[in-house]
Amino acid sequence: MAHGGRAVARHDGQAVFVEGAIPGDVVNARVVKTARRHLEAVADSVIEPSPDRVEPPCPYFGTCGGCQWQYARYPAQLRWKTEITAGQLRHLARLEPEVGPTRAVGPPYGYRNRVDLSVERGRFAFYQAGSHHLIPVDSCAVLAPPLQTMMAALTEQNGELVGAQRVTLRAGIRTGETLGLIDDEEGRLHEEVAGRRLRISSRAFFQNNTDGAEALVAEVSRALAPQEGEVLLDGYAGGGLFAATVGAGLETVAVESDPVAVSDLVFNTDA
Repeated sequence: MAHGGRAVARHDGQAVFVEGAIPGDVVNARVVKTARRHLEAVADSVIEPSPDRVEPPCPYFGTCGGCQWQYARYPAQLRWKTEITAGQLRHLARLEPEVGPTRAVGPPYGYRNRVDLSVERGRFAFYQAGSHHLIPVDSCAVLAPPLQTMMAALTEQNGELVGAQRVTLRAGIRTGETLGLIDDEEGRLHEEVAGRRLRISSRAFFQNNTDGAEALVAEVSRALAPQEGEVLLDGYAGGGLFAATVGAGLETVAVESDPVAVSDLVFNTDA
């Protein structure tokens, strides 16, 4: 599996990157682009499925451009991510580091704490992969339950969405707070990570997977093992996820240029 989510085949010694295929598949593929060193193709049909192939759980998979690998078993996805990371380090950085296995963090579905939706004729929609064409949807399998509930409730009242162009839904998974924004209205909610309550403004970045944020903080803390008297440098600090957790009790220098994120950063670190 190559960077970008396409499977790799070989034809006359040339690499063929196949969209819609996974390692172990036998497929009928149609070449859509010819480059000097490789071909790009799309799998039109699966002749013999890979042992790792499964039925996608989402009815919109294949038309909505939000997900790539729903047709593959989750353990295989984790394995491919490890292989892709190691391959990119070899190819781009000319490094041969030991890359540990990708660790599953939380469930493979129902984890996302934020979604940005377009509105098409009063209905929620996502963009089709590689195009500006909107695909109307009534649900999304990767959304955390609070966002699925919000999306369903708003779908039932879609008359109120007429005239809107964009809707952002966010949830504090640990705090139970939810936030719905129409066309970039302002607002904020809170989330808890590593025992710290963090403020997140509506337009500010935060990890879309709360369990993932918790795992990142734990891994950075383990790797740095900060000691009293040391100074923590948090570059691209955002709202202060690491400054407020790993940096708690330390002198911390946080670097961030976005004024909305800086406001959250000051609040979250009591700076």
